[in-house]
Amino acid sequence: MAIVVSLSARTPLILDVIRDRNALYREVRGDRIENSYTIRIINEDDARHTYRLQASGLEDLTLAEPHGPIDVAPGSVSSIAMRLEAPAAVAGGVHPVTLRITAVDAPHIARTEKTRFIGP
Repeated sequence: MAIVVSLSARTPLILDVIRDRNALYREVRGDRIENSYTIRIINEDDARHTYRLQASGLEDLTLAEPHGPIDVAPGSVSSIAMRLEAPAAVAGGVHPVTLRITAVDAPHIARTEKTRFIGP
């Protein structure tokens, strides 16, 4: 019985977040700090899904890349470059950041992952 409940509650989506270890942070446009990551989106569903990615946890944090929705075929893995930017005035130190990915066509398919944003 527990297996049936577990399988029915399973979200067919995995999100892995990998920080770029070669550069802790980068100054962009003089007044913003950028962190680079690679995200892996694994669509374990039998259908193609389009996902929207959101980031939160730091004042005026913006998702610089990827632009727009992310399309992932059924049963496949998509590795994508991701860049987050924040104002230099609030980006100093290490800040916890939450990433949320949601299927546009099926909002119940969603995943949240934590990462860090590092500034000067």
